[in-house]
Amino acid sequence: MYRMQWELIMWARENGAIVHDLIGSPPRDRIEDTEHPLYGVGQYKLRLSKSVIDYVGVWELALRATPTKFWRRWGEPVARRLSLQIRKDPYY
Repeated sequence: MYRMQWELIMWARENGAIVHDLIGSPPRDRIEDTEHPLYGVGQYKLRLSKSVIDYVGVWELALRATPTKFWRRWGEPVARRLSLQIRKDPYY
């Protein structure tokens, strides 16, 4: 598994990526908590990188159905592609 992640990171770098987000680990304040359901995932990822970055979660509430459908179908894919091309980051 380590080799696969390493090869993925190297491939991404060669193709212009500057960030490889290993999402899915416990938050920084619980990274050593053996009771956390993602403890093992967090320990694995700590072997690849010692930095743990916490992100604020999101909750999407679609107030208008038509614009939301348009955004999901056309806007978001374009925004993601442009962000990847310009900023080298898939998270626009």
